[in-house]
Amino acid sequence: MSIMTSDPASSPDPSPAGAEPRPPSASPPARPKRSIVAKQALFVGFLVALTGGTLTTAGYRYVGEIVAQQIDARLSAIADDRQALLLTALRREEERVEQVAGRVRLRNLLDARGRPEADDAATDVQLQAALDDFLENVRDFRAIRLEGPDGEALATSGPPEDVAAIPVGLREPNTGKPPRAAIPVKIDGGRVAVFTADVRGRAGAILGRIAVLVDLGRVVEALADSQWLGETGDVLIGMREGAATRLLFPPRRHPAEAEVSTSRGRPMDEAIAGRGGLMRTTDRDGRAVLAAYRPLNYADWGVVVRIDADEAYAPVRRLRRLLAALGGTILALGLAASYVLARQHTRPIRRLADVAEAVADGRLDTPIAVTSNDEIGVLESSFARMTEQLARSHGDLEARIHERTRDLEAVRDLLDAFFRISTSRLDSGTLDRTFDSVLEFCSRLGYELAMLSLVDREAGVIRGVRGAGTMGHIVADTVRSLDGPDVLARVAREARVEIIPDSTVDPTCDHEAVARAGFRGQIVLPLAGGDEVLGTLQVAVREVLDPSQVDLRPLETLASHAGRTLAWYNQIREVRRLNESLDHRAVELAKSESALRERTDVLRSVLDCMGEGVVVVDLDARLLVINPAARELLGREESGVGSSVWRADEPVYDVNGDRPYRSEDLPLARAIRGESPEPCELMLGHPSLQHGRCLFISARPLVEDGGAIRGGLVVFHDVTARKCAEIRLAVQYAAARVLAESDSLAEAAPRILKALGEPLDWDLGVLWRVDATADQVRCLSLWRNPATPAPEGLDEAVRAKTFGPGESLAGRVWADRKALWLTDLDRLDGESCELCHRLVAAGLRSAFGAPVMLRGECIGVLGFFSRFDRREEPELLDLAAILGAQIGQFNDRCQMHARVVQSEKLASLGMLSASVAHEINNPLAYVSSNLVVLDRDVRTVLDVLACYEPCLESIAAARPDLAEEIRRLDEEYDMGYIKANLGKILDSTRQGAKRVADIVHNLRGFARADRDACSAVDLRESISAALEMIRGRLERRGVEVIVRAEDVPAVVASPTQLNQVFLNLLVNAMQAIDAAQREHGRITVEAKVRGDQVCVEIRDNGCGMPPDVRAQIFDPFFTTKSAGEGTGLGLSITHGIVLDHGGRIEVESVPGEGACFRVVLPVSRKPAG
Repeated sequence: MSIMTSDPASSPDPSPAGAEPRPPSASPPARPKRSIVAKQALFVGFLVALTGGTLTTAGYRYVGEIVAQQIDARLSAIADDRQALLLTALRREEERVEQVAGRVRLRNLLDARGRPEADDAATDVQLQAALDDFLENVRDFRAIRLEGPDGEALATSGPPEDVAAIPVGLREPNTGKPPRAAIPVKIDGGRVAVFTADVRGRAGAILGRIAVLVDLGRVVEALADSQWLGETGDVLIGMREGAATRLLFPPRRHPAEAEVSTSRGRPMDEAIAGRGGLMRTTDRDGRAVLAAYRPLNYADWGVVVRIDADEAYAPVRRLRRLLAALGGTILALGLAASYVLARQHTRPIRRLADVAEAVADGRLDTPIAVTSNDEIGVLESSFARMTEQLARSHGDLEARIHERTRDLEAVRDLLDAFFRISTSRLDSGTLDRTFDSVLEFCSRLGYELAMLSLVDREAGVIRGVRGAGTMGHIVADTVRSLDGPDVLARVAREARVEIIPDSTVDPTCDHEAVARAGFRGQIVLPLAGGDEVLGTLQVAVREVLDPSQVDLRPLETLASHAGRTLAWYNQIREVRRLNESLDHRAVELAKSESALRERTDVLRSVLDCMGEGVVVVDLDARLLVINPAARELLGREESGVGSSVWRADEPVYDVNGDRPYRSEDLPLARAIRGESPEPCELMLGHPSLQHGRCLFISARPLVEDGGAIRGGLVVFHDVTARKCAEIRLAVQYAAARVLAESDSLAEAAPRILKALGEPLDWDLGVLWRVDATADQVRCLSLWRNPATPAPEGLDEAVRAKTFGPGESLAGRVWADRKALWLTDLDRLDGESCELCHRLVAAGLRSAFGAPVMLRGECIGVLGFFSRFDRREEPELLDLAAILGAQIGQFNDRCQMHARVVQSEKLASLGMLSASVAHEINNPLAYVSSNLVVLDRDVRTVLDVLACYEPCLESIAAARPDLAEEIRRLDEEYDMGYIKANLGKILDSTRQGAKRVADIVHNLRGFARADRDACSAVDLRESISAALEMIRGRLERRGVEVIVRAEDVPAVVASPTQLNQVFLNLLVNAMQAIDAAQREHGRITVEAKVRGDQVCVEIRDNGCGMPPDVRAQIFDPFFTTKSAGEGTGLGLSITHGIVLDHGGRIEVESVPGEGACFRVVLPVSRKPAG
């Protein structure tokens, strides 16, 4: 028999006769892996980068050094300029002082004063007048002191504090002569200096010395000018003082720095040492600075000009960046130029590549133009000849293809019959006919022996089903395990063709079956339907088979068609089975549909009755089920099935955070992913309870019976009311705890405002105190939410603003004595209240206020403000009213406790004071008596010595040794000094004894339990009497006294003690004004009736008191004055007197603004004791 070989004429897919041969499959055009353009551009770029980089690096280094040297030179020039400016100014002031010392008028007065017949007192008056004229007419002179040759001060002119700043007895350390250089002194921040000059007579004798305190303010302003020094430049002028250097004026960056230690002022130390130069160092903040320093040729003086190194060398950095940018620009331009040049060189090569592509696509007549005579032109000529040779060969190939086409037409007829069978309707009969056609086609291909086998996956075997020729005898016995080594099983497993040249010797073949069928060579092909092998096609020959002579293409095509036919048959059989199963399931579903509908109705009724919201979604988070409670909580008017659960305009927040949840982190999204999150609380719409809603949410995934997740389920309910109640309860507990832990309302107020405002999301809280005397409410404490921006000056305005009854929020609450809620602060904006306008402009929208009540009276107002529109909350108003009552009781309790403690302290100190006064008074009596006797005897001794002094010359003549001894003793004990100062010492001793007596008297008055007889006292007369006692001192100090006294009723009191109370308070106010050094002091005394009490207010605009001092002012012996100026008993005695009369003293004070003492006495009540 004949076997098909690899002859093309035997192909199962012949081309029709006369058809044009198909061009070979086009492959993508070749592209160069390394472009010549890129190589040339990179090479030229490398050369440009090397050249430009070398030049840039050289310029970067050397030009930068040149600019840095210029910067150093400019800083040195500025230092030289400041040195010359200061030296010129100092020499000018020296010359001005020498001109004053050389005035003829001054020389004549000093010359006349030294004569024996001169009237020194009159001369001194004229000297004083001359100095006053000099000080008035010479600019920048602040004080002048004139000294005699012996250093005695003859006259001074100028303010006392400026005169006191001039050092006494100035001498140079080496020569002992008065210095001519400027001597800075510590006054006015170091902007003044002392200049001295000798006053000489016509003969050149020194008549005196003048020292002038000169204001160097203009010089300092010129020196401190920061022009040409940028933003960080400084000019420092310093002089050595011990281990530190004092600056003439502070540096710009540290205005409060007046001295520099030697460890931090190395440039200044070099300048003071007389050296000049330039150095780089660090300042006190650790920043690198460039400093130029110069000496001034004065002892311990130096000039330093410094600037931050970063700012000084900024031009160097900018120049270097410019050079780097130029280098980069040169590199870019070089690369661009090299790229253009390379494209011009490679353009002929690209044209030749295009022609090669056209030839590869079969267009052999494409012309090739030779454009140059270089190597590329030679390549184009050779390529043109090659194309002509390919065109001639193409004609021969067309003829051969035509012959092969005729051979393939015969094979086409064999395939037609197989295609008709395989495309007909499939059934068992059709499948058998298909098998017969396959075996017949194999016979036509020259394979008389053939067999078809099918795979049985359930049984795990492959068995023969149809055979041709002698192979039909072994069909029934052909059953092979799919896991076995047989060739049929291997082809079914591996889905590849097996060619066995000799089956009689191959170990994978069944030799018994081979012998029965009588074949040797065989080919086994898989019948594949898609990715699965459904069987095998086995063809055999009786002789040994040469694999090189076998053409597998027709067999593979035949096996492929047979495999697809088997696959279609199996699919149709599976579809029929599925249809039968679906029909059965449809019947079952119809039966369960009614039961499911009934359960659905029950479930819908249950969901409609639930108070909790229930939402069911699918895997895409689309709504499947939502009950009415959920629609109400989520604000949905319709069911919304198919939409998202959460609306885009209502973000979801964590209950303890202010950032919205990401959609993938929500409990429902986690449930859709298969998680089971713990139940939690979430905020809907806004992170605060005032603007959002708090929901308690529980989410679980929807899981099918097989474990697959279908969606998610979430159940939630609104717990906003419960959370608000919890917060209000926590606020009430926190406020009660603050009141329990605090000692005063001033301490408790800010903590109470924070405890109420922060948890309830208010932005501003204020506690106002009612000032019944002034008929106003004043701010006692203010709290602001840290997260709320504070406009500049708003908090200070709130603290400073006072309100009358019915004015603004505080005034309305005070007047009505009930809480008030304002949902819109714009209603207050219409009132004539600047603070209200500022609050609205700051973004505050709503507010509420509650009164602080005590015994039916409003003593304060508690107010809070918010940036949001907040509806009225009755529960919050009730809480604020309760808190206001608690604050009132707390304030009353604190005041009562303070009065009890003060009374106990005064009682104890009274007993102690009586004992101390008695113990001191006894020795003080004989000390005072002895001082009187001592003063008398001392004056007698001095008179006797005065009588002996004229006899010294007689004694020297008679007893030279005795006279020498007298002179020695006189010099040794300095009798002149003793006689001049002995009287002063006795006077100061008497003053000290008198002061001790006054202290003892005050102690006895403080300890005395009894007082004068009580009677009706007119307070206006008592105030007038106290003012009359200090009127002279008030006038000398220029203090204005304003008295406003109504027709107040008389009080029952001791007139003497009441006068002492008002006198002590007026003296205290006068001393406070002195301490504040005010030019226009003012004391206001006001008396008015307050119910059944009389109130006397004494208010001053003095220095005021801080809270720690105010808490101790009534303690005995407590004083803020220096030693020897006060006993600390005045206010303590005053407080005791007022308490004894059944009254009280109230104190208000603001540091730097003044103080107010308020004496409250009963009208008709009899005093205690």
